[in-house]
Amino acid sequence: MITKNKKAGWLFSKNGLDKKILTFLMAMIAFITAILLYLGHTQHVFVLNTLAEEEKDKTTRIYNQAIDTLYEKYRLIGGNILMNPALIGAVKRHDHNALLKLTQPLFAKLKSDNPYLEIMHFHTADNHSLLRLHRPDKYGDDLSQLRPMIKKANKTGIIQVGLEVGKYGISYRIALPIKDETTKEHLGVLEFGIKADYVVSMLKNRFEIDSAMLLHDKDIQTFFTYSKNKDVFKKVGDMVVYTTTLEDILSKLDMQKVENSYELTECKGSDKLVFKGADLFSFDHKVIGHIFLIKDMNFYTEKIDFLRILSISLAAILLMGSYLVLKSSYHRFTRKIDIFQQRLMQKNKTLMKLSCIDHLTKANNRRKIEDVLYSECKILKRYGSHLSIILLDVDNFKNINDTYGHDVGDKVLRTMSKLISSSIRESDFFGRWGGEEFLIVTPGTSLENAAVLAEKLRTIVSHHDFENPNTVTCSFGVSECDGDTPVKTFVKNADDALYKAKAEGKNRVVSK
Repeated sequence: MITKNKKAGWLFSKNGLDKKILTFLMAMIAFITAILLYLGHTQHVFVLNTLAEEEKDKTTRIYNQAIDTLYEKYRLIGGNILMNPALIGAVKRHDHNALLKLTQPLFAKLKSDNPYLEIMHFHTADNHSLLRLHRPDKYGDDLSQLRPMIKKANKTGIIQVGLEVGKYGISYRIALPIKDETTKEHLGVLEFGIKADYVVSMLKNRFEIDSAMLLHDKDIQTFFTYSKNKDVFKKVGDMVVYTTTLEDILSKLDMQKVENSYELTECKGSDKLVFKGADLFSFDHKVIGHIFLIKDMNFYTEKIDFLRILSISLAAILLMGSYLVLKSSYHRFTRKIDIFQQRLMQKNKTLMKLSCIDHLTKANNRRKIEDVLYSECKILKRYGSHLSIILLDVDNFKNINDTYGHDVGDKVLRTMSKLISSSIRESDFFGRWGGEEFLIVTPGTSLENAAVLAEKLRTIVSHHDFENPNTVTCSFGVSECDGDTPVKTFVKNADDALYKAKAEGKNRVVSK
C-alpha cells in the first residue's frame, strides 16, 4: 500500500497537478479572464464612440443637405412667383385684395404639396404687412421691431434665410426681396415659413432617426411674449425642447455630456444613443440651438449582452479547463466584435455616400459639387495651373414639364445626367446644381478648352434622341478661376455667361 501510494504521489507530482501548480494555473486563468472582460469593455466603448461620431457626421450632412434643398426650392418658387407683372403691380400699389386674388390659389397648391408650409407673407418696403396668405384678414401692421429678418432683407435687398422663432412657433424662413425689374425699384419682401417639424419628420420617416430641437431659452423670448400656445416648448435643463414626445429620454440626460460626446440611456426597455447633431442657425448666422439625435441601439446592445454571456461562460470553462481554451475563445470573441464593427462601418459609409448623391439623376448633389469646387480652388491657389467650370441649363424645361408631364421631365434630367457623365474626363467632376441646372468642374482646363468641351457637350445633347420630346437642347456658361477669384464670383461669372447664352437664343456656349 505504501509503495502504491508513493507511486501515485509520484505520478501526481510528475504530471504537474499538485496544489501549487493548480493554484498558479487558476490564477493565470483568472488574470487572463479579467483582461478579456476589460478588453470587451474597451471594445464596447470604442464601438459606441465610433458609432456616435459616424452617426453625428452622417446626420449632420443629411440635415444640412435637407435645409439647403428646402431653401433652394422656395427660392426658385419665389423667383417664379415674382416674375408675374400683375403681381408686381399689385405689390407696388399696395393693393391687398388684388394680391390676395392672384396668390390665394397658388398658396393652396403649395400647402397641398408641402403640408409643413405655414407662412406665405408679402411685406412692404417699410416693413409693414401687405398680405398674410395664411391669415389674409390681418395686414397693415408694422413689423419693424418684431421681424429683424424682414427688416434686413428690405435694407440690403439680399435674400435672407434661417431658423426663426416667431409668435406661432419656430420655422425655417426664406425672405426674398421684391424688385420691379423695369424701374429697378425695391418694393418689399416675399417670405415663406416652413414648420420646424419638417426636418424632424424627414429624419424619422426617411432615415428612421428620432430627433428633437433644443433651443437656448433667451432665443425664444419673442414666442413667450406674444404666443398663447406655450406648450410647444418644454424645459429640459438649461434649454427648451420644441414639439417632441421624447421628454422622458431628454430629461434623464446630462446635457453637457451629450453636447460634448454622447450618452447611452435606457427608456421603456430600449437602449438609446443620444448625441448632438447639427447646430441650428438664425438668419444672422447665430447659433440658437441644436438638433439632438436619438438612435435605437437595441440591435447593438443585444449583441453585446449575448457576447458578455458568452465571455462569462468561456471564463467558467477556462477556470475548470485550460488556458488554451480561454485563449481560443477570446480570439473568437474579438473576431466577432471586429466583424460586427466592420459591418456597421461599411453600412455607415454606404449611407454617407448616398447623402452626396442626387436621388433623381444619381449624379453628385449640390453639396458634394460645392465641396469639390472649394477644394479645387484651394489647390489652384496653392499650385497654379488652370481651373474652369461649365454651368448648363436645359432649355425650355418648363415647357417640357407642362407639355409632357413631370415624369417625362424627370426622365429628361436622368438621360441628360448620363449623357454628360459619359462624355467628360474621369478627372472632371459633374453634379446637379439645382432644378434643371448642372455644373461641371474641370481641373487643369483653361477657359478656351473648357469652352471647346462645352461645345462638344452641346452638340452631343442636341443630337441625342430623347424620344419624347425628340430633341432637347442646353445653354452653357463657362468661366475660369485665376486663383484669387472668390468661389461665389467664379460661379456667378458662369451664371452670367449662361444667362447671356439664354438671352442670345439658347442652345449655345458663352464664356466669361
